[in-house]
Amino acid sequence: MNDYAIAALVWLASLVAVGAWQRHDGATAERTEWQQRENEEIKTANATIQRLQTEARESERLHVQAMADIGTHYERKLSDANKQLEADRAAIRAGKLRLYDRPAGVRAGDCPAPEALPTAGRRDGGTEPGLSAEAAEFLLEEAHRADRIVEQLGECQEVIRKDRDAQSGTKSDTKEKAG
Repeated sequence: MNDYAIAALVWLASLVAVGAWQRHDGATAERTEWQQRENEEIKTANATIQRLQTEARESERLHVQAMADIGTHYERKLSDANKQLEADRAAIRAGKLRLYDRPAGVRAGDCPAPEALPTAGRRDGGTEPGLSAEAAEFLLEEAHRADRIVEQLGECQEVIRKDRDAQSGTKSDTKEKAG
């Protein structure tokens, strides 16, 4: 082989070697750049996931607390109502509380005091006007039961409002209940 052919082969081999080296180096640089970009995207996504999970846990905690507050509020009102019912029963039994029946033809706001009503029992000096203790207790229990139902419905409405607020991520403009 002549010297020019050997030089051409060496030159050609060096060109192939340099090309392979540059291709490999370029591919490595591109891969490294791609991996860095992917790592940054993954870090950002993980931070977003962590933030959203924290927000969801806090939202759930607040919702659970709101439900517990509603339950506590209801239980306290129910307990107070039961105590009032028992106090009213005791007052009826002791004769300190009397319930009166409104006379026919008299509107609710115009009902005169029981002493001013002409009743047969009072004219004869017999029984006191008003409902019997049993009838009064029955009416008190029915009123208590109706109040409990109204309170339950109110608390159910509040639970629904809180659930909707939790799902929508907003707070409704409902008036806070006194109590």
